[in-house]
Amino acid sequence: MYRIAGDFRKAIEYYTKAIAMKPTYADAWNNTGNCYGMLKEYQKAMEAYKKLLELSPNNANATNNLGITYMLLGDSVTGRQYVEKARQMMGN
Repeated sequence: MYRIAGDFRKAIEYYTKAIAMKPTYADAWNNTGNCYGMLKEYQKAMEAYKKLLELSPNNANATNNLGITYMLLGDSVTGRQYVEKARQMMGN
């Protein structure tokens, strides 16, 4: 709800609470990363995506989002590797 409304800080607050209750909640980790990305806090976004990938190494969304974040930080080589890996995971 808050993320859709553009209140990314408030959304992060709620996702953090959800993660505290269920540390393996994949969508909360991914959405936390997305919110940080929207705030241009790319290092924090990467931390969320990497944490999700520790919990779920085959999560294509997190892999793709991590790749995009690397690109936004100027590392297009690493970014493309992650995006390609995500594409393969999705069967595309």
